[in-house]
Amino acid sequence: MATVTVFQFTVYDVTTDENRLSRRMATREAVEWARGHVIEDSAREVDAAAVGREVAGMTDRDFWSWINSSLSGGRQRAVMR
Repeated sequence: MATVTVFQFTVYDVTTDENRLSRRMATREAVEWARGHVIEDSAREVDAAAVGREVAGMTDRDFWSWINSSLSGGRQRAVMR
């Protein structure tokens, strides 16, 4: 199984004029493309199939909550290493 490193990141939201935490996780390259800022200590290795289904280099929205759910005993949707 191929894995990829994804990160939480912040991005500027023009509608609120604030930086906000993205609801997706993304590769470093995708964060740079989105002009966001990587949160370094959030790195996770996930199955490569979980990335790029909606947006190249990014997970689906609310992916982070799936990881938290799997860590707390909920249904696992991501393979972390």
